[in-house]
Amino acid sequence: KEYNKSIKFYKKAYEKNSTPMTIVKIAEILYSFQNKPQDAIKEYESYITFQGCSHLVCQRLATIYAKKGNIKGVIDVYKKLYFYTKDSV
Repeated sequence: KEYNKSIKFYKKAYEKNSTPMTIVKIAEILYSFQNKPQDAIKEYESYITFQGCSHLVCQRLATIYAKKGNIKGVIDVYKKLYFYTKDSV
């Protein structure tokens, strides 16, 4: 239950190798265990800005937006996902 320490280690790993799974781990800790959905959203959005929209990252962000009732956010994420992957979800 040392979530802050976990985030710190994942962020160090992310600096060395910014994989979708690493950002998902950071965001999941923020969202699920620390009840910080806005921080999780910021992590995902930052990743998308700099790394692009992978299926894993964009699906997770769209899920958070859907749970919050942010339909515009969901649509925007799926548009980005299509732009990056040319794959209709």
